[in-house]
Amino acid sequence: MGCRRSGLGTSDLAVQSAALFAVVLGGAMITISHMIARWFNDKGASSNAVTGTRFLITLAAAIGFEATIGPPLSPSTAQGLLLLTGTAFALIVIPAYVIQLGIARASPLAVNVIRALGPVSVFAFQQIDGRLQFSGPTLICVTAFCVSAIGASLFRAWNEVKSASIPVTEKAG
Repeated sequence: MGCRRSGLGTSDLAVQSAALFAVVLGGAMITISHMIARWFNDKGASSNAVTGTRFLITLAAAIGFEATIGPPLSPSTAQGLLLLTGTAFALIVIPAYVIQLGIARASPLAVNVIRALGPVSVFAFQQIDGRLQFSGPTLICVTAFCVSAIGASLFRAWNEVKSASIPVTEKAG
């Protein structure tokens, strides 16, 4: 099997624009999801409650999409459905729960830095896979994203520390 590039190989501007929009929307939704999860954790919700709610919302969204655009390809046998269910549990539910445990217990800075390094992991695993060709532009984009995200998180943390260290004076009166 020869090497191929990751992603869709088309020069159609509409398809490329839609794909870029989907990536940006997905990244924004992940960020919003983590912010909401942190907010719920700070308000006292357990990791179990937050994770369970995420999957109920995901199920509702999936039903809505399926009703709107039609059903996806699905396994035709009970054994195929069981394999798909086990795989989804192992690759989606367990990691999501572990992430939620981390969000509940780690500082926002640590969560943002680890999340920002996600694309680096994907890029590294693509290189190990062997079927995908190394892409310089992809590495540049991944690096720029990680540096920007980590820099923004560090700047925010620095501002919060600086704000907390300024003494509050009471008015004499």
